[in-house]
Amino acid sequence: MLKSIRIASGFLAFAMIALVSSCSESTTTNIGTGGSVPVADGFYVTKVGITPVSSSQLVAEKVEADAFGVQDRSGFLANYIYLTAGSYNIVSVIDQEIAKTLGGAAVSAGDPVPANTESSDCDLHAYTLVEEFSEAGAAIVIATEGLYKVMMDNETKEFVFYNIVKGQIIGAASAAGWSNSVDQEMPLTGTAAGAAMEVTGLTMRPGEYKLRFNCRWKIDRRIDPAASPGHEFANGYAALTNFGGTPAALAPGGANFAIATGADGIYTFAATWTPAGGMVFTVTKTAPLDPITFNPSDYAWGIIGAGTSTGWGADTDLNYNGVTGGVYKWGGTFTITNDGTAGSGEFKFRTNDSWTFSKGFSDVTLSGSKVGQISNSGGNFKATPTGSYIFELSTNDAGATWSLKVD
Repeated sequence: MLKSIRIASGFLAFAMIALVSSCSESTTTNIGTGGSVPVADGFYVTKVGITPVSSSQLVAEKVEADAFGVQDRSGFLANYIYLTAGSYNIVSVIDQEIAKTLGGAAVSAGDPVPANTESSDCDLHAYTLVEEFSEAGAAIVIATEGLYKVMMDNETKEFVFYNIVKGQIIGAASAAGWSNSVDQEMPLTGTAAGAAMEVTGLTMRPGEYKLRFNCRWKIDRRIDPAASPGHEFANGYAALTNFGGTPAALAPGGANFAIATGADGIYTFAATWTPAGGMVFTVTKTAPLDPITFNPSDYAWGIIGAGTSTGWGADTDLNYNGVTGGVYKWGGTFTITNDGTAGSGEFKFRTNDSWTFSKGFSDVTLSGSKVGQISNSGGNFKATPTGSYIFELSTNDAGATWSLKVD
């Protein structure tokens, strides 16, 4: 259930303590003196009846900003923590003593409501939500053992527990580009002693990519996702479920990782988690691949023929639409006329206003919603009936083969 931000007067003193504690935990290793809880000041996810341990501490983490950036959010804390089934609270530790025990009523959210949920491409929408925590609130029951991203926001007074079951490599450097692909998923296995996600044998070309979890970029807990700008402090937050930066210095929502020019190869990617080390990402090139030397600027595609507005005398250019996941694309929308006379409705594609390199009906693989309206006429394409057609020429193997999508 969505809510407006509200901070009751009874919580004002706590909010000040919480914000001071969240700042201090990122700048000090003080564990106080004389207490019975030997951990640094901060907030900890703790099973009922169990003493907090350092690996369960929630730490300051950036959230999403406008234009897909990241920003600090005062009072927002998070971490990846392995939870066994049972009941949990989040406790505040100051000077080796438990200062506060926080809890609240837990519900399942994000499946697919509330409306501001960033849906997972593999249907892993649901998370456990405490919409308004309080001191001495009810313990939160975790039914499924596993690795969780746990989040705490002092402004909206909420906890989120999101079970991570898989990772995924995604991006322009991969075969699937920025589209979801089960072939690039990394199922999670492990216990409280350590968990791992791995995918092997991925073909990677120069370009950018990221590591994300549960086929999801973020958990959007903003109050009004349609607001512009949409990531103001008072509008809540969007927590990040992806890593960028560098493999040696992971950053939630950070700059994309990159496969460098000339580093084409077969790769293994592994994300491992341990209580002591947290999340570690390793990238291993297991075999080289010859770099692709294909230059799309050498292919200025145009359409020509009796069915086009300029006939067989001149080309009408297609637009170069870029490369995604190694697939180069050219396209455009054209009106093809066919009055039923000989040759009408016919056309071909050629490059650079020349017949040196051209493609007719038998030279491409056809697909698309209107593919049934395209036929072979002596090697030319023929469109029936007259109408508007969207053509997309593409190659995924550096020009060795070509495809034409017709919509």
